[in-house]
Amino acid sequence: MVELTTLLRRAFALIMFNKVAALVAVVWVFAALRAGVAMEPSTQEPAWLTHTDSQAGLEISYPADWEVIVAEERLGPGTKWTPLILGEGELFKVAFRESGDVPWPGWYEVRVLANNDSLTLDAYWAGFDLSDLWDRSDSDSTLAGRSSKTWVRWRHDSLVREHLLVTSNRAIHILYDEHNSNDPAFENHKEVYEHMTSTFRVLPVSEPESAR
Repeated sequence: MVELTTLLRRAFALIMFNKVAALVAVVWVFAALRAGVAMEPSTQEPAWLTHTDSQAGLEISYPADWEVIVAEERLGPGTKWTPLILGEGELFKVAFRESGDVPWPGWYEVRVLANNDSLTLDAYWAGFDLSDLWDRSDSDSTLAGRSSKTWVRWRHDSLVREHLLVTSNRAIHILYDEHNSNDPAFENHKEVYEHMTSTFRVLPVSEPESAR
């Protein structure tokens, strides 16, 4: 009789435990749904946008939470240099900068340069100052389905990857960090830079309305 009573008590305790566990599970599910917590890991890819500039003759994708900075002409000799101002020989320049309060924002830059003498790729590249070239890193490459040059050089406190391709009257120069020990999110940024480069396209150049 004692053994039967003990078995009944244990069975009752097990039933009550299962009820409590089930109740806790139900409460957790409703709380998660109410708070908007995903029940399964998200597989959604980061959002990307496409920047197209028919006058510059380029198209490139960039993260949707980055800002696009288009350079403007220098207004006078006393104007302080910023990334928003065109430098010597630059026809167009656009930079993509990570938005938000981050310690070291991602930065990707595309420059369109004049090639008035219709120089070949090798001839144009020979005109670059490569005194700070990093470990003979220059090599032939392909960018946007065209022959190009790529190299790495030391700039300030980081290594910068650069790409160059030329058309009949223009040259396109792309720059982004190859390595930056100051950037805590560099590995993520490098993936972004490489993906942006893979999406880069050269477009036919259209004349501005004022030139027609």
